[in-house]
This record gives sequence, C-alpha cells and structure tokens, in this order.
Amino acid sequence: ILLRPRRTWDTISLPGGSKSLKKLLIDRKIPAAQRDAIPVVADDAGVLGVYGIGVDTRRMANTLPAVQLHFIKKK
Repeated sequence: ILLRPRRTWDTISLPGGSKSLKKLLIDRKIPAAQRDAIPVVADDAGVLGVYGIGVDTRRMANTLPAVQLHFIKKK
C-alpha cells in the first residue's frame, strides 16, 4: 500500500459513479496548484481512496475487521 500523489490515469468509483481523479478534482473546484498535494492511497491494482474525497467503492472491505486510515491535517 502506497501513499502518493495522483497519477495521470487514476480513477475512483464513488456512489455517484466512476470518474478520473483529474475530473473529480476539477469538479470539486480544487485549485490546480493544490491537486498534486492531495494524498492518494493506492496499491498495485489502483486507487483505494483519496484524502477528502473518499474510498473507492469497488475496493471497500466486505467484512470486518478492516484497516482504517485516519488523516489529520496539521495547521
């Protein structure tokens, strides 16, 4: 599991459907200068989740226990 910036072909599936991270961040009006600083949690198969956006619904745990990651924004 990696914590990394977004990559060109990253996509995420959310309850509203699947979308590229590029389009999703544009739709959410995140300034271009800040987009590459948003942490992406991924593995070899692709995106698991994105900070401030959510977890990929295709990759969510079906059973418990599951691993939870908590991000804390420092000021």
